[in-house]
Amino acid sequence: MLDGPRDLHDLLGQLEEKTQEHPSDLNLLRKLGRLHVRNGSLAAAVRVFRKVLALVPDDVPAMVDLGLCQARLGQMDEARCVLEAALERAPQSPAVLVACSRLYEMLGGTERQVTFLMRAANAAPDRPEIRLALADLLRRHADFAGALRQYETLVAAHPQLETARFSLAGLLIRQGRLNEAMDHLREIVRMNPSAHDAHLNLGHCLFRQKKYALAVPAFLAAQKGLKDNPQLLYMLAQSFFHLKDWDRAIVSMERFAALRPDSFEAQLALGDLYLQTGETDLAGDTFARLVETHPEHPESFLRLAGVLRDRGRLTQAGEVLHRLFHHHPGHIEGHRLLGDLHAAAGRWKDALDEYRNTLLMNERYLPGRRGVAAVFRQTGQASEEFAALQQVLALCPDDVDVLLRMGELDKVMGQPCNLDRFRRITQVAPGSVQAREASYYLRHAPRAA
Repeated sequence: MLDGPRDLHDLLGQLEEKTQEHPSDLNLLRKLGRLHVRNGSLAAAVRVFRKVLALVPDDVPAMVDLGLCQARLGQMDEARCVLEAALERAPQSPAVLVACSRLYEMLGGTERQVTFLMRAANAAPDRPEIRLALADLLRRHADFAGALRQYETLVAAHPQLETARFSLAGLLIRQGRLNEAMDHLREIVRMNPSAHDAHLNLGHCLFRQKKYALAVPAFLAAQKGLKDNPQLLYMLAQSFFHLKDWDRAIVSMERFAALRPDSFEAQLALGDLYLQTGETDLAGDTFARLVETHPEHPESFLRLAGVLRDRGRLTQAGEVLHRLFHHHPGHIEGHRLLGDLHAAAGRWKDALDEYRNTLLMNERYLPGRRGVAAVFRQTGQASEEFAALQQVLALCPDDVDVLLRMGELDKVMGQPCNLDRFRRITQVAPGSVQAREASYYLRHAPRAA
């Protein structure tokens, strides 16, 4: 009805004139007061509502309007007095109860705010917006169980209420109850195929359950309305990757990274996907850019060094790691990777030194322990390798490769086989290659003895 502030001003002027002509017309006064509220003229609205109450002292709607205006003006004591009077006259009025709830929201009294809003919801079951406001309030204050009950009540009474279903599904996802959440999300998209957020959340649930083939159609439906949603593009790229649809995986991840050109995490995810799909040149280029633009993050140095190592460019990989140590001195993963480079070049002493450096930083660092054992194996030092593997086994007692190797070393060093190790392999990984080899030892060890 009102096109702009000038129209509102003109209408206020007209109503002011009419109320002067008819000072006892309650309808005119109420319209004038509410128009002042819409205009932000709260003090003027207070004066008008006082005139209404002077004419009709028990007018509950006018009390509610007056109390809310006074609260917005910061006149909390006066507002509380007026609203308490309204509550005495109409204790079951939803409008009064909602107004009291808003008053205590302004006062910071969350408990009383919730109490009044709950009373209002119970007093007006045909007004779902009140219970929805109550549920949202409980959720904001982390009373998730209470919010869940309110949303469930709403959905039972008003199954077509999309907002309540969506919020309920969100809480169920938060609790890990994905199948229940998906039931509500599917109902939403059945009623409203254009509910793109519901499609996105449905795809998210399926993605978390690793049902990638089912997640993709949900993501594609969501994309019709959420074309450039970063979360959607990331999960869609990962889904295509798991389905071995490499081209579409890369296209989706490239779009995701393009939306966040300055995001280290987005660009790193793109580089990782290039690496996983065998595009090592693109991966190397991506990690190299990150090394230049984000030297504060060690991950890109490590990824780039790993790519160069796998290409056989060991010298360049070492240079990248030295740059890593310049920005991140003593980085344990960097020293472990440098040990790997030395080992790949056959520099066993240097490799051993680097692996031992990692153990000086953290004696329980498993890759460092494994590296030490690997060096001793390559240099034919059986007893030292056995001792190193014992330390690995102390940290990872069910490592079947270590258990099998220690059994082989028993034979190499001419000491009795510990058959318990082989039995442990058959228990931990009964269908594995290691278990078949362990079974062979178990069958033949008594004869050898």
